[in-house]
Parts: sequence; structure tokens; C-alpha cells
Amino acid sequence: MSQKSIVVIPPKQAVLYKLAQSKNWYVRVKYNDQPGYWKKSTGTPNFEQAKAKAIEWHMLINSENKEVGNIFRSKSLTIKDVANEFLKKKSSNNNDQSIVENHINPKIGHIAIQRLKYADLENYIIECGIKSKSTFDNHKATLLKLFRFSIQRQYIESSDHLSINHNDFKHNFEKVERDDISPNEFKVIGDNFENWIDKARTKRAKKGRRMLFFYIHILLFSGIRPGKELSEVELQHINLQIKNFYGMGLYVDYKASLKITSGKVSKKHKREIPLASDCVVALTGAIQAKMNMEEAQDIPTNYVKNNSEKLFYIEDFLPDYSKMFGNYISELKEEGKINNERNITLYSFRHTYITNELKQKRDIYTIAKYCGTSVKMIEDHYAKNKSMIDEEEYEDKFFNPDYFK
Repeated sequence: MSQKSIVVIPPKQAVLYKLAQSKNWYVRVKYNDQPGYWKKSTGTPNFEQAKAKAIEWHMLINSENKEVGNIFRSKSLTIKDVANEFLKKKSSNNNDQSIVENHINPKIGHIAIQRLKYADLENYIIECGIKSKSTFDNHKATLLKLFRFSIQRQYIESSDHLSINHNDFKHNFEKVERDDISPNEFKVIGDNFENWIDKARTKRAKKGRRMLFFYIHILLFSGIRPGKELSEVELQHINLQIKNFYGMGLYVDYKASLKITSGKVSKKHKREIPLASDCVVALTGAIQAKMNMEEAQDIPTNYVKNNSEKLFYIEDFLPDYSKMFGNYISELKEEGKINNERNITLYSFRHTYITNELKQKRDIYTIAKYCGTSVKMIEDHYAKNKSMIDEEEYEDKFFNPDYFK
């Protein structure tokens, strides 16, 4: 063959050509649905064999089955292409969407998925300005999901070379101390909550804020970690036996506990924690909100038993309670009701619980066991905290049937 290029499928839909100093034929296939071409060596100097491959590849690349076409286009697929496809999966969540849209797509979205290197991820972490291990872990989790998705779709063969470890970046992390919540701050949070719920623009947002109210009180009265530990609690994880109920906030002859199966727990170390009366009030309030009931004592036992539904999900959707609470605190700061210098997050409620338990001379080993941490961690990080919230004082005020009417 003397020609430099030969049209296999007119008009130039598939073209065979040779490069200088190469004996094999190369193929250039035109995309039917977008500008540009797909190029690849046929791996053979035989024209008829190369022609057969060119025709086959044209059919596959422009297949009506988009998944088939994408497999063969993968060399030109960008991270943004793959990430946007990944977000359509049910396994992606709000956190994934935020990281993809605000960080992954703008910073590395232009890179072809097959050409992504570890150095690109190093630059990504630096550009994101990640300063804490928890934020790093969130980005890592989304990236790992994205890589697994790419492997399943055969866009890449492996992601081993893209494995990132926080130890490689920990010199960039800053330890941010969260404040425990003072009695006055807790009062401000409670006093303004009803008005903040009413300002929600949609019914779904209003329901999310209402659930957040119970969420923060369960954190405060149990020491559970926010995030997966509480957000992934299923109704069947709740052991709730109330023999006598005398109005909101007063239980007698009750037995209640909660199994923690997600978050910082392994399959061998799932823990079950007993719940005090104040936590039972908040928990039954959350169940009541889940069932759209007006009276917590009407909760049927079979509703909780063997029910794998997640308590804090709303219509199979997990609200970003951390972001929601952060927005609420920011609003209180803007109104001058909370000091701007205070770093109050959902974790502050866990800090406050442990501080209160220590102030009341609770056994430190029991605190550590139920909070899923070590005695040393408590001694090192909580002994200096000063909060002492009178739980009964606020329980009577905020947990009553008319609060959200």
C-alpha cells in the first residue's frame, strides 16, 4: 500500500493510516454524537485485518448502547465525564455531590481518567486547602467510590497507583479545637430553634430542621458521635420498652438502649449503650416525627422491631445535618446571639456530654466504653472543658407536645 491513509467507511467515518517508522496500520474513528476522533493502533500491518478492526471499532464506539460506547471511548473520557455519570448512581450521596461539583470537576475534571496520576491527586489535595483529617477522609472516600465506579465500567483497569494516605499529607493538617457548649449557648440554641424551623422554605427542609432538633439532643444526652454513628441508626437498633409514661419528660419503669453499628466501630466491636430518661425523650420525639404522630406514647412496638428503616433519613434521603447545624449557628452569630469566635459544631454536643459526665463524677471507664473511645483520650482532651448544662431545666421547656405545632 502506497497511500498514507485509506477511507474505510465514507465519508471519513473510519480511516486507516500509517505513521512514519511504523509498520502497523492506525485507525481514526469519527464520533457520531460529538466533535473529534478516536484513535488507536490496529496492531497489524495486514490491511484486510486492520480494515476489519476499523469497521468493528466504529460500530462499538458509536453503539446505541452508551455503556458499550463509553468503554471504547475511555481513553478520551475525562474525570468530569466519569464523575457526572457516577453522581447518577444511588450509591452517591450529598457529600459526594458537593465534593465532585465544588472540587473534583473544577480542579482535575479536565484530566483523562486513564491518564490520572498520583501527582495529580497530590496537587488536588493541596489546591483544596484540606487542613483536617476528617475533611481529607471525606475527599478520599468520594475519590475511592469514583475509582471503583471507573473500574466497574472498565474505564480503568486498576486504581492501586492512586491510593492516597493521610500520613502523606498530615503535615498540612491543623488541629481545630471544637468548643463545648456553655449553658447560655445551649439556651440560645433552644430558644431560637422553633423560629428557625418556621423559616424553612420547603416542607422537606422544615422536616429536616425538626429532625435536627432531636438529633442534637440525642448527641447531648448520649455522647454518640455525629455522622455515621447516629445518622445510620436503624429503627431496629433501638430497644425501647416503656411501661409507664406520664407526660413528656417523665418516664418510669422504662428500659432503653441503642446499638451503634456504623461509624468508628468494627463488626467485632459494635456497642450497645443504655439511654437515660432525657435521651429517651429525644429519641421518642424523633420516632414521633418520623411517623408524623402527635403523641409519643402511641408508638407501636412493631414499628421499631425488625424495621431496617433509618431513623434520621427523610424519604430515603439523608440530610446534611452537619451543614444544616453550621448554617443555624452562623445565623445566630450574624444576629449577635453567639460569639463569632466560638467553634460550635455537632461534635460540640458529644464534647459537652463527656464534660458533663466527668463533672458529675461518672466512672471514666464507663464513659469511655459507652462513647466508644479510650480513657486516655478523655483524660487528654476533656478534662479542661468547663460546660455544665442542667439537662432537666431545658428538657421541660423544649420537649413538649406543643413545641412544634
